[in-house]
Amino acid sequence: MAESILTKEKGTDKERAIKIHSLLKSHFVKYKHLKIKFTILKFDQYFNSGKQPKIHDRHIYTNYFTVKCGIGFDLFNKTKRKVGDSEVSIRFNFQPRQMKTLPVKLNGLKVYVNNMKNMNKMDVFKMYPEDMGKFDCPLLN
Repeated sequence: MAESILTKEKGTDKERAIKIHSLLKSHFVKYKHLKIKFTILKFDQYFNSGKQPKIHDRHIYTNYFTVKCGIGFDLFNKTKRKVGDSEVSIRFNFQPRQMKTLPVKLNGLKVYVNNMKNMNKMDVFKMYPEDMGKFDCPLLN
């Protein structure tokens, strides 16, 4: 869904992030029983201190689960599965193995977000929605 916007749409990173955020938000509206709040962070090597684990866009961290996808989340073309060697795994965050690796990964993301907040790089898109003061992620607090 969002992958098609990235490949076909022209525009700045911010413009594409706004479109993707809007698309995902409209998709999540149907889940009225869930409170879904998300922010799109752009990876920029400038904000990566190198001390944290490699940040990868194929992981989604939630309060209870980690969703991981091998080659990407763009596995379906409408109703048909695309041919690709990929695997989607959903793991409960409080399993023993996850409890060993998850804190390290989340701490790495926390370092990245703090660098993003504190380091000034001129005219660079960092995140959408843009208000760093309102960026509230319980997993990274």
